[in-house]
Amino acid sequence: MFTDQKGVTLLELMVVIAIIVVLLCIGYVDLRRFKANYDLIDATNQLYADLEWVRQKSMGSAHVYGITFSTNGYIIFEDINDNQSYDENPDKVVKTETFKKITLTGYLSSVIYSRRGTPNASFTLTLTNNYGNTKQIVVSQFKVRIR
Repeated sequence: MFTDQKGVTLLELMVVIAIIVVLLCIGYVDLRRFKANYDLIDATNQLYADLEWVRQKSMGSAHVYGITFSTNGYIIFEDINDNQSYDENPDKVVKTETFKKITLTGYLSSVIYSRRGTPNASFTLTLTNNYGNTKQIVVSQFKVRIR
């Protein structure tokens, strides 16, 4: 009786919509994970560049420079009073960097670079995103490298 009518049933339409919703949910989860990994790589590269900048700036300045770390960021400062640590006054803050979904571990409270471009200690920083992926920055007496 209805064999010559064309169109889709409500059930067929709901099945297609459900398939589309499932595919979108899978894509959204993968996109969030991709964004978190991109943010981790970006933060690692930024910290690496800042460590190199501090090293170079210390070699050509009247005062040495350093970095003080916290679990979610760091502060670059010029050590005006030459006491080898960060003091809010009189040390001059050059840059403050805060990470939203990345945590730092394995750091010293402050790292000071000498006028020869060497840090006061060797250490390994670990950056971790909210999915548990990690990147490491190894700071030694001779160079800084990403692992």
